[in-house]
Amino acid sequence: MVFDNRCITDTLRNSLATGNWGRTMTGEVVKSGVSQVLKRDTSYFATLSHLRRVVAPIQTSSKSAKPRLLHNTHFGMICPSETPEGQKIGIVKNFSMMAKVSLGSNDRTFDQLMKALNEVNFETFDLTINPDSLQTTTKVMVNGNWIGYTDEPALMVDVLRNERRNGRLS
Repeated sequence: MVFDNRCITDTLRNSLATGNWGRTMTGEVVKSGVSQVLKRDTSYFATLSHLRRVVAPIQTSSKSAKPRLLHNTHFGMICPSETPEGQKIGIVKNFSMMAKVSLGSNDRTFDQLMKALNEVNFETFDLTINPDSLQTTTKVMVNGNWIGYTDEPALMVDVLRNERRNGRLS
């Protein structure tokens, strides 16, 4: 009764369909390319790749090389080989298939996490580590820091899920 709800619905549908979000008072598009149609036509892995795509908000015509390079902190999170060719090289990146996005944690949550990890076959770093043994293990990273490794990642994930389900891990 107070306002026409079709106005909001139509604007949202148009934004999702075109990828253009917001308009200024003069009618110019504020942001373009925010949404796109999910590509499901080729294969399951192509769909997963499309869902894990990360696009840097810079012009493709920019000649700057720095944003196009992989940084050391991208290890394990961004796929180093899956990037388009041409002008979009390095601007469009993809999460690696094993990457999982989570929110940062505070110190109390980190302490709870370390207590839960000590219940499974989890090893922290020390000076006696043989570098060759790290090639066959799964690296454990928290807040972008490599904190240790494990031989049984599935068991570790199950323990962490149970801790979270029981409310001991936030």
